[in-house]
Amino acid sequence: MIVSSSHRQPDLLFPSGIFLIAFSVMAFEVVVARLLAVLLSYHYVFLVLSMALFGLGLGGLIVWFLQKAPPDKTKHLVLGRYALLFAIALPASIFLAIQTGRFTDSLWAVIFIGPIVCTPFAAAGLFMAEMYRSFPAVSHRLYGMDLLGAGAGAWGAVVMLDALGGLRAHFLIAAGAALVALLLTCRRGGAPRRLAAWSLCVLALCLMLAAGVFPQRLLEIPVGRNPEKEIHDALNSFRGEITESRWTAFGRTDLVRYRSQPEVMDLYVDGTAGSPMYRFSGRREDLPGLVETRLADFPGRMAFEFLKPDARDSALLIGPGGGRDVLLALWGGLKNITAVELNEDLVELVRRNSSFNGGIYNGYPDVAVVVDEGRRYLRGQSEPYDLIFLSLPVINTTRSLEGYALTENFLFTLESMREYWERLTGDGSLAVVGHNDAEILRLLALALKMLDGQGVGTADAMKHAYVVASDDYLCLVLRKTAFTPPEGAQMHRAMLNQGFQPASSFFPFVQAVNPSLLALSSGRIGLDDLIRQVQAQGWDIRPVSDNRPFFYKLENGVPRPIFFACGAALILYGATLLIPWLVIRKNRGGPGMGTLSGQPSGGIHRWGLAIFSLLGLGFMLVELSLLSHFFLLLGSPTLAMATVLSALLGWAGLGSWLGGRWRPHSPERRIRAVCLMMVIWLLAYAALLPWIVSRLAQLADAWRWIGCVLLLMPVGMSAGVPFPSAIQWLKAAGGEDDIPWMYAVNGASSVTGSAVSLLLAIHFGFQQALLAGVACYLFVYLLTHTACERDSDKIRIKMGNAALG
Repeated sequence: MIVSSSHRQPDLLFPSGIFLIAFSVMAFEVVVARLLAVLLSYHYVFLVLSMALFGLGLGGLIVWFLQKAPPDKTKHLVLGRYALLFAIALPASIFLAIQTGRFTDSLWAVIFIGPIVCTPFAAAGLFMAEMYRSFPAVSHRLYGMDLLGAGAGAWGAVVMLDALGGLRAHFLIAAGAALVALLLTCRRGGAPRRLAAWSLCVLALCLMLAAGVFPQRLLEIPVGRNPEKEIHDALNSFRGEITESRWTAFGRTDLVRYRSQPEVMDLYVDGTAGSPMYRFSGRREDLPGLVETRLADFPGRMAFEFLKPDARDSALLIGPGGGRDVLLALWGGLKNITAVELNEDLVELVRRNSSFNGGIYNGYPDVAVVVDEGRRYLRGQSEPYDLIFLSLPVINTTRSLEGYALTENFLFTLESMREYWERLTGDGSLAVVGHNDAEILRLLALALKMLDGQGVGTADAMKHAYVVASDDYLCLVLRKTAFTPPEGAQMHRAMLNQGFQPASSFFPFVQAVNPSLLALSSGRIGLDDLIRQVQAQGWDIRPVSDNRPFFYKLENGVPRPIFFACGAALILYGATLLIPWLVIRKNRGGPGMGTLSGQPSGGIHRWGLAIFSLLGLGFMLVELSLLSHFFLLLGSPTLAMATVLSALLGWAGLGSWLGGRWRPHSPERRIRAVCLMMVIWLLAYAALLPWIVSRLAQLADAWRWIGCVLLLMPVGMSAGVPFPSAIQWLKAAGGEDDIPWMYAVNGASSVTGSAVSLLLAIHFGFQQALLAGVACYLFVYLLTHTACERDSDKIRIKMGNAALG
């Protein structure tokens, strides 16, 4: 007999199985995000992932509709079938998603790929919900392994992506699920040999695919099919071809060569954020000719051309991409050039093509290349710079559902502008190249707000700035010392001679420039007036901060993907609540449909639905808010996400594993005690975490990682306790068959929480989203207390030491 009763713990195979399935689910979420980022525009990735993750809740609902739990002797068979279904769905979904991306455009691909990607999550939801229903008495240990597996999966996905790339990583994840199916179906107890044989075949096939033995043509990623991506025009309109690719946890980086333009190649990350790489002989005397022929229409060149003679000793280039900014810095006569690039794969591709680009990333004189996040690198340096230059540093590629919170970087916030300004020499300059008027106006708003905080009024601050615009780009330059009238006139003449656009440009003391910026510089309007004028035209250029770092959210109101995701999430969450409730009301007094459906204990349902919903919502609000705090501390968004998720989920898993032994022993009292602890911890985080993170940022990298992991321990261990305690409480109340429904509600509210947290962060800030998570746990505390008082006569928990053990 596998398990003597539902009150005794399962053997080691079941917790190990839930660990591997949870590992596969989290790893699949991260890895499939990398695939979707190549196929779809980044805002659609968030929408598709949000809908796909509802599959976990859908699996719980299906288990609930299947009515009774299987007998003890067949539990391993049922769980084995679900694990096998998950293992088959993983590679099948990847194949279908690729084919869909090949034959449909972006919008239709979103409509079709969403249900395709949802299928593996639904299969995993079947496994998870059945596991919790089968062994509710040991839910703490099962949930602990669930969270530990998910935490390991966050880092495992990064390792697999770096080692195997996007496609092969998917197949290795599927092999893990197939291994669970094989172990469960090979147990003693009469498992059909055919089921075990299928599991073995799927495992062997997945391992072969992970080793690279697969038909290249069938699984070729349709790069360039999406017309909304920059690489689409490069491959189709300009007849480019991809010559090299690297696919890691950061993204897929492609090098595109053009037969019609042999002097330039382009680098793309997930088909966007294009960066040129120019043919260069390596001889400095050839730079003037290169700049005049290839970069004559690039407005960023003026930032190098008009530096003061005594302000050309050092430059920090953030996001140099294929090396255009390095060439301009060398042309401008700068001596000590530090190029900080976040994408290691891009740096490697430039280095491998040193014969084309002159070896500017291969130890070229006066050029040092560093792989790091630009602002984090700047914080670790002590020497000031004559020029800090940022050129098109867009990082709008999604890494996972959690990673969407990091698709907006922290390079352009009020705090970052202050840091750049303070790290300039006396005559130093800060220059940023943007894509359109709205971006430059928001950058200018940030600069004016920053200078206003230092006692410099708007009209005086405009004497420190100029804007030069071309057909494709705009460049904002801020200088520590104010420009003089002769300097303004000289730069204006150069702008006209080089063919830039005077109507969109601005130079101090010059009248024939952008009329709005001229009015701002003369004091006829203030910054708030400019913001209102631009807002009336449909754009939001209000300054952003580290607490609300969504610089590229330039449209008024809620971004459409977030709006649609929130709306769809609320609809699906409502369906998860209402459909079973209506079924219960229709079948009240009848057989099946959950133990509680035949009892007049609707109060248990109400309290259970509220508590499981708030736990899922609160956890996601806390998780995404904490991610934003640790991004600047850890640098790379991919590593920051993996570290925070692994640490938070790992501590939560340990807390859940140990939570069954914590006092008080009764589940409802344990929920109240731990939720009160969560409220206290989170309020302390809200008050102290920014200060602590700023202190940790001054330490070496190893201590930063250690500090991050230790900081997450209190809230992590506490967060792992309420969910399994609520399952035990539900079982003791006679609602064991309704556990899959509550699992589905918790999963649906978690996905809803991810969309709601981003909505709150965009409008109010991550700190406010964290406080909303505090409110969720506080409500759980109050609801649990009220539920116990009102239902004390109905709920008598009688659980032995074996159940609590």
